[in-house]
Amino acid sequence: MFYHGIKWENVCREYPLLTPRRAIRSKRQEQLLDRLHLLQQFGLEPIHLLEADETYPPERCIQECLAFGDTVFAFARLSLPMWQLSRHEIGVEVLDLRTCVSIFLQSFTDPLASAKNRHYDMARTEIIARERKITQMKDQDFLDPFLESASSVIQQVCNVGISRGEMAEKEWVYPENHTWIRIGMTGQLRGTVFFGLHDELALRIVSAMMGGFPVHEMDELVKSAISELSNMISGNASTILSSRGVIIDITPPKLLMQNDLRGITGTALSAPLDLHDMGRMEIQMVVIG
Repeated sequence: MFYHGIKWENVCREYPLLTPRRAIRSKRQEQLLDRLHLLQQFGLEPIHLLEADETYPPERCIQECLAFGDTVFAFARLSLPMWQLSRHEIGVEVLDLRTCVSIFLQSFTDPLASAKNRHYDMARTEIIARERKITQMKDQDFLDPFLESASSVIQQVCNVGISRGEMAEKEWVYPENHTWIRIGMTGQLRGTVFFGLHDELALRIVSAMMGGFPVHEMDELVKSAISELSNMISGNASTILSSRGVIIDITPPKLLMQNDLRGITGTALSAPLDLHDMGRMEIQMVVIG
């Protein structure tokens, strides 16, 4: 578990995304010097969090975080990239408060305590409701945004009608003469999405993306275009998931060769997309949890 301490007034001003750039004006001289050191070392100033483990319990993390503010946010996972700043200190470029799993409040004695506690109660209620909604979602609910996104993106770039096939859980397959792109998911949903299409279909799609320019072989240009298409589909899908209360990050697309696929086994949720005269595309998802 990861913990970040912050003043409630800063939460109100910066919610939902924390980034050090927004707080530069309020920094003291020694803090500005520390920021300069971090910029020289990492190329940016990361958001600091404490990571709990057997030797560094959550209670200690929370207590130390309260030295930086009256509010402590706890996170089960962090989005990449992240840096190991010290033995128990982690840094991230941006911290999305909507992905926290718990909020800890310092005891207040000032007249605004009851009002602040009402804010925290509302925040906790929202987080609990969101997490419950996510756990109740089925794998089909997670794959559907990728199908919706793929249909929309390909239809736009290729100007072709698309029909969606039925979803089904089946053994992972990797037929010959197919191009596969793997995209990982982190955040509130962890897993992998595979976009698979026959090499001939990949060439037709890239040709359509290039305004009908003839494409005859799977060269680096074609591979780059297919990767970018997958990136567009996944980015759009993450936006759809976010609108449904599921916050994820996607890893850059990775083109897979036939040898890369041989170690992948098990079942996956799969659904085809029929691009009519152009061919058929397969989308498979493996949800880790």
